[in-house]
Amino acid sequence: MQNLIEKRIGKLNFLLIVFMLVNLLQAIYTPIHEDEAYYWVYSQDLDWGYFDHPPAVALIVKISGLLFNSILGIRFITVLLSFFVAKLVWNLIPESDRNLKNSALIYFAILISVPGYNMYSFITTPDVPLIFSFVLYLFALKRVIAKESIINAVFLGLTAAMLIYSKYHGGILIILSVIVQPKLLKSRTLYLGGLLALIFITPHLYWQYKHDFISFDYHLFQRTSGAFNIENPLGYLGSTFGILNPALMVLMLLLSFKYRRFISKDDNLYFRLFWGLLIFFFFYSFRGRIEAHWVVAAFVPMVVLLHGLLVKYNKYTKGSKYIFIISISLLLIVRVALILSPEIQKATLGKGKDYYSEIEKVVPADAKVVFFNSFQNASKYQYFFNKEAFSYNTVYYRKNQYDVENYEESFNNSKVLFKGWWNDGKLDTMRLGNGKLFRYVIIDNYTIFTKVKGNFEAFPKKLQKGEHSLSVTLHNPYDYDIDLENNDRFPLKLKLMLVNKEEKRYFVDLKYKLDKLSAKSDYEEIMSFTLGDNIPEGNYDCQIVIDYIYPQYISRKYNVEVK
Repeated sequence: MQNLIEKRIGKLNFLLIVFMLVNLLQAIYTPIHEDEAYYWVYSQDLDWGYFDHPPAVALIVKISGLLFNSILGIRFITVLLSFFVAKLVWNLIPESDRNLKNSALIYFAILISVPGYNMYSFITTPDVPLIFSFVLYLFALKRVIAKESIINAVFLGLTAAMLIYSKYHGGILIILSVIVQPKLLKSRTLYLGGLLALIFITPHLYWQYKHDFISFDYHLFQRTSGAFNIENPLGYLGSTFGILNPALMVLMLLLSFKYRRFISKDDNLYFRLFWGLLIFFFFYSFRGRIEAHWVVAAFVPMVVLLHGLLVKYNKYTKGSKYIFIISISLLLIVRVALILSPEIQKATLGKGKDYYSEIEKVVPADAKVVFFNSFQNASKYQYFFNKEAFSYNTVYYRKNQYDVENYEESFNNSKVLFKGWWNDGKLDTMRLGNGKLFRYVIIDNYTIFTKVKGNFEAFPKKLQKGEHSLSVTLHNPYDYDIDLENNDRFPLKLKLMLVNKEEKRYFVDLKYKLDKLSAKSDYEEIMSFTLGDNIPEGNYDCQIVIDYIYPQYISRKYNVEVK
């Protein structure tokens, strides 16, 4: 029966269909990852952009959700796209190589030996549409190189826009593809395609404009300190080996340079893209931490190149089969563990439903839940119980989609259970049914102010110890007043926060007359503060914060030297 099916649809198609069915089962029985729950929250309100990412991941989750109510309602389109990626990458390989003996089997073995491809064959993240779009973009790029035409320009513009809509790293792939093929700069089709891509992404750019370009500000400035730390490049090298398979990368390194002069003109693009991508992120790691999955798209040119080298120089095929057997076996063990091992699930996917069920038991029937510094917890709670949850993001964390969405409509002035982490005396404590301590506080009239903006009219470069006065502007975009002098357990207070290079924080009280921020209003007031001897001399980032339970910043950073 198997041989008959293989003859009818081809050996590779048979293998890929079997692998897709395995991915489908994996998708069904592997618990939800905490980031997937976050993207599920995205999909509940489709938009042209989100705080952390462009909208493609929300769209594929939404489509999956229209087809299934279970976990496949998040992962089904991901499983399909992984199948199409495998088919498309195969077609990037020259036909002469595809027709060589054992070519399909070698290709399949290389592909499923890549940890990154395995991961994104059933786990839904922005990397899934990015990889799919990248493969289509490579087809478009090859067409442009081969022939100037309007149709090729449209194809290029569409796939380039798909890359940007998938993930902002798609822009790096586009820029690198031109850098490694400088003759493209003479192509009119390239410029027309670029113009069309810009037109296609205009809705997303307009969304960014309406939201003060928050995504660009976060990725370019907020998430990296810009300071060198040796752990970052070392961590980058380790994670890159991990996501692409260290054995495959060593084999790729040895063969691609040993037979560099024999790499065809077509494959030269993949060679340059692969190494260009890895080198770019290596140098970028000198200014910040690199996430392992940022380089996952590099597996596409790696698979094409490595396949060509192995089928042409088959004396290495026998040795490489041991790499495939060991790699596939290890990946299979990991995939089974993701289904069967609670410890592995917790370590890789985050907390399970049982954790949130314990929280749900203690939430008053008339209260909503606010999680302290955790969009993952808020997202998973919302996913498991289909109830709204909110993440209160303080200066000890980072902003995210919960600072952008209109949660004020349902949370402001509501009764909430605020779940915290720290035993600092601010919160109450109880012991849950699972024996773990639970730190929380019930707030009857919760205040949301995350979209309030504060700035200084002019902030000095240097500050002496002692008294100071500065002009502060505040903007309240909400359609309700924000009381700055309430007498409940957690009043709202305006403060300055100074952060040094070691990320130690100092808070300074602002003195002001303002007692409330009226709805849809702007304010300007001369506020005073005192820099005490408890603040050491040195350079600081200074921001305005509102302290409510815990402080949350409402302004951009100002650099200042304390003398």
